[in-house]
Amino acid sequence: MNSQPVKCGKLYYNRRSDSVIIYWLILELGLDVTIEDLNDDNNIQFDNKENPTLPVFQTTSGETLNNTVDIIYHLIDSYDTNNEFTVNTINSRKWGYYFDYVREILLHITLHKSTLPVMLRRKSQLDQYESIWKDQILPVFVEALRDKRFIEAEQFSVMDVIVAYLLSIALPLSLLEKEPHLKIYTRNITSRFSFQKATGSKINTEGTLFFSYGSRACRVYWAALEMGIPLRLRNINLQKLDHKSKWFKQETNDSLGVPVFKTESICITESLAIILHFVDMYDSTSTLKIGSLERLKL
Repeated sequence: MNSQPVKCGKLYYNRRSDSVIIYWLILELGLDVTIEDLNDDNNIQFDNKENPTLPVFQTTSGETLNNTVDIIYHLIDSYDTNNEFTVNTINSRKWGYYFDYVREILLHITLHKSTLPVMLRRKSQLDQYESIWKDQILPVFVEALRDKRFIEAEQFSVMDVIVAYLLSIALPLSLLEKEPHLKIYTRNITSRFSFQKATGSKINTEGTLFFSYGSRACRVYWAALEMGIPLRLRNINLQKLDHKSKWFKQETNDSLGVPVFKTESICITESLAIILHFVDMYDSTSTLKIGSLERLKL
């Protein structure tokens, strides 16, 4: 692995446009990119909800790409040559082709639900596109994620970038209300550091680590520091038997000791399992170099 990130080109970026998914993918691939920041440009409309101007990406060879899916394919074809992040080329292409169709439906729902002035919104149009979402699109996502953590793979991949980005648009539009599994999936994937950075969001802590110095919780905390994961630390005094207290049992789902990693949706009580969870969710640049072969040796 190169000691310095590989330069991949130049991205014209606005956090209210689909340039977000491109920046997110670039960060997940561990690439270096020049960002032309258009967030404060008041003279041009770069909001893809109204005017799909972005993304625009210039490759290192000087080629200009302005279609989201084309840019995604360029990045994974050029820089994921071992398919470590693409995982399944055929399925990745399938979700890529599906992106434009779903994005168009979400665009129309957004326009007639919130973006257009009230006098220009059309309930008939909104009902039409919400019906397409409910009857045609949502079942595809439900089936793809049934009892799974990731899309069609055992690890986080470019397919999750594509799907979670679309679902992150659907979530605030109340289009996932009857599918709690999709809501949890979307919140988990979009809590990744790379997504938060790409959207310009405030980086919040990712969960609570019940911790004690000198215990196996130390290696969990070390792994989190190496990956840049912000955690809330809850110091547990083992000598005072905090881990046997009633409040500890209540807060950690009857865990026997530390470490315990807890978020709104999960509670993991074994150090190696916590570290592997961090790798799956947050190790976008393979800092810890734990792939499928390495896991077999653990």
